Amino acid sequence: MSLIQIKNLTKSYGDRTILDKINLNINEHDRIGVVGLNGTGKSTLFKLIIDEIEADSGTITRKAETSIGILHQEPQLNDKLSAIDTVEDSLFEIKKAHKNLEVINQQLINNENKNLLAQQAEIHYFLDQVNGWEYKHLVKEVLSKLQIKDPNAIVGTLSMGMKKRVALAQLLIKKPEFILLDEPTNHLDTESIDWLEKWLKQYKGTFLFVTHDRYFLDRLANKIIEVDLQQLYSHNGNYASYLESKDVREQNDQKRSKKLEKMIKIEIEFLRKGVKARGTKPRFRENKAEQLIDEQEGISFNKEIQINMNASQSFNNIILEINNLSGGYEKALFKNLDFNLMPNSIVGIIGQNGIGKTTLLKIINEELAPLEGEVKKGKKTSIGYFSQNFENLDQELSVMKNTNGGLEYYVRNKQKFRVDQLLESFLFQSKDFGKKVKDLSGGEKARVSLASLIAKGSNLLLFDEPTNNLDLPTLQALETVLLNFDGSAVIVTHDRYFLDKIADQIIYFKDGTAKVYKGNYAQYLLNIDQTKKQEIKAQQLNEIKEKPKSKNKNATNKERSEFKTLEKRIEELEELLPALEQQLQSPETYQNQILAKELSTKLSDYNKELEQSMERWSELADLF
Repeated sequence: MSLIQIKNLTKSYGDRTILDKINLNINEHDRIGVVGLNGTGKSTLFKLIIDEIEADSGTITRKAETSIGILHQEPQLNDKLSAIDTVEDSLFEIKKAHKNLEVINQQLINNENKNLLAQQAEIHYFLDQVNGWEYKHLVKEVLSKLQIKDPNAIVGTLSMGMKKRVALAQLLIKKPEFILLDEPTNHLDTESIDWLEKWLKQYKGTFLFVTHDRYFLDRLANKIIEVDLQQLYSHNGNYASYLESKDVREQNDQKRSKKLEKMIKIEIEFLRKGVKARGTKPRFRENKAEQLIDEQEGISFNKEIQINMNASQSFNNIILEINNLSGGYEKALFKNLDFNLMPNSIVGIIGQNGIGKTTLLKIINEELAPLEGEVKKGKKTSIGYFSQNFENLDQELSVMKNTNGGLEYYVRNKQKFRVDQLLESFLFQSKDFGKKVKDLSGGEKARVSLASLIAKGSNLLLFDEPTNNLDLPTLQALETVLLNFDGSAVIVTHDRYFLDKIADQIIYFKDGTAKVYKGNYAQYLLNIDQTKKQEIKAQQLNEIKEKPKSKNKNATNKERSEFKTLEKRIEELEELLPALEQQLQSPETYQNQILAKELSTKLSDYNKELEQSMERWSELADLF
């Protein structure tokens, strides 16, 4: 059944058309991911759906009495309330029912009035229906899962990131039938994103969401809507299948554009010859040429960001050495970190918010002194810092001046490059060069910040949540840049796909420690999983060894021999399985489907053999 129907809808701001005669059906249980460049109209679409703004023309039909909730990029909350009161207020009817029930229960102590008993029963029935008896516990659980550590903190004192978490908690608690989420993973750490992902998977309603997190998009969406050049392009399936169909569509568009270009040349050449021969142009040929030109211009191509990032100087032997480092403010957020950064290495930093990730970057950048330990940098190490609050940008200066101090050229490897061409490669137009940074969107500020890093030519880049304000095309371009970068980088990010693509090491912050793992995010998860499995197996073996032995049975020589063989085989399998799992996660295996299938089958067989071996080992252990 359709919840929302949009027909021939147009929306403009001044003389700029954002959406032009778009059509969209949103049905019950749809999980729609919305993608597109920043500024193409994704947030405008959301505001039109919830009736926050009016369309210029067209219609939006909403199913009667459908409850709708939205998470804005910039939350709209009461700054005077506490976080917990803000969330509980979204359950106004349930809170009101509990207050009324308290009054009625008090009155019934001295007077068992039939009307009061009926009202009490009615409230009990309502709370049963909406699962309203444990709402306070539910509120605290959601706040905890979203890492809101002080539920009593006043909203007005919170950071933008924490405000967004409160707004998200408010929305999830309310559970409307239709949810709109505008960048829900921004400012969430990886653990909170994993929890939100699981919550949305079990959510029974419909939701529409914009996100740059491609794992989040791929795992949740059953339909993708692309907003491009004032139009909506719909695709059934997840993000991976959308990319495949988009590639086919763009290839077809390119072929059609080339064909039209040839036809236009033929028409123009005919018109030129016609003028020479007759002195006049046939009007119908002029019309045909104009129609072909209009058709070619109507074919959309997303201009890809083409950028190269090279360090202005190569490394010496030492890039970065961290020895026994403890960092924090009044007290340490993390302790005893030892780490050496190698040439051409990209290190991802993950962990809960407020646990010391940004603190580490500030210590490396010499903005903050370490509490203990030291950070050694090589003589040729030059640092460039991308701050999540764009602290490297002067909000009052223009795009051009922020990029390279207003100079026309920047120099890399003794070569001169034009700053205006660099900015154009980041999709800025010449009319944007003079704009003040304070007047730009978050995504535009992020692109200016990246451009300034390239112009600076640093060989060690520090990134603090670089993906928060980037659209997918810019994010993909940044990945390509970093993979081809001849320097090193340390990156704090919650974007799991981004880490899988570029990182060769992960530093995980937890409980005051920072542990280093080799490999990308998927390999880090594999290491964590292996550690948990080993702990569980060790516990199981200890429990088996501690089991009381049977006094009525004795093992035969054959059973004793089998027992020893099984012990040896269990040890072999426990060594084989982690190595096999790691091989299965490698990029080479991804590219070889036959090998991947063979390894998956072998992994399944080994796990089954290990389970059967341990079960038989346990049976034989009872005989000794």
